[in-house]
Amino acid sequence: MRFQDQISIIENNKNNLKIEYEQINGSLNYRVKKLDLLSAALESFNRIEYLKKDVQIVINTEIVNNVIGGTAIITNQKLQILTNALNTLKNSVNQALLILKSVVKEPNENTICIKLIEYGDLKQIGEELCTLNRILQQVITNKAVDGSYCFQSFDIGSTWVNIVTKGALTLSLIAGLAWSACVVRNKYLQGEYIKKQIELYDVKKESIEDLEKAQKKQLDLLVTSEANGLIEKFNLDKTDVEYEERLKNSILELSKMINNGVQVVPSLVAPEESKNLFPDYSSLETLVSQRKLLEDKTGENLEK
Repeated sequence: MRFQDQISIIENNKNNLKIEYEQINGSLNYRVKKLDLLSAALESFNRIEYLKKDVQIVINTEIVNNVIGGTAIITNQKLQILTNALNTLKNSVNQALLILKSVVKEPNENTICIKLIEYGDLKQIGEELCTLNRILQQVITNKAVDGSYCFQSFDIGSTWVNIVTKGALTLSLIAGLAWSACVVRNKYLQGEYIKKQIELYDVKKESIEDLEKAQKKQLDLLVTSEANGLIEKFNLDKTDVEYEERLKNSILELSKMINNGVQVVPSLVAPEESKNLFPDYSSLETLVSQRKLLEDKTGENLEK
């Protein structure tokens, strides 16, 4: 898990590591409240490996899990056990946040996070970074964009690298590139699936070759369509006759990298409108071309 994700989990849940309680009149027992919020916080913290031990101590009190409507009635002894366990977890959480913030550079709204393929070879990592740099430079080098970016940081303990774009336009264009690459990736996988299904039957070699040619033509047409869609959307300079080819090459190359596990996403602090420009990697198979979405929306408006 990225350090930035850990910071986000801690900051979003640390204030719920508490309980409210009151002594029941005429009894030695206590009514404890807000255990539902505590339970949700524990579930989130349990995703962070080094906090699991302290989280489990709280869970082992068997108070949090036996809750109806976020409230439980417990003895004074159990209340003390729960309070002590929570204090231990709070200390661990606060120390973790302090350390994380000391080593992680704060992202901003123009930060883009890129997940690399996991390699054990330093040479392969270097080659992958060079390929990514070429892909992005080919796209943002356009008079209408005047784009640039710089390296911000590696996310220590993970395969993520962060870059900061010159401005919102460069970020939006890279987001559009990632979206188009995902669309092309889906089309390629669809073709591969059809090809494998056909190979299960006794089909002539020539027929399979014809299918491969047809699929390549369809893929080329899609790449061209996606490139033209980006040129139109961002009003990119068309006087550079080679730009479209560079853009098409970047879309195709990035689609292959995404198919191998690369992700291009916004930072956690990016505004919602920026986050929506990037593809959702948890549901890639349902991703639709942004150009098609725009055409469908335009058609609906004309019908009205």
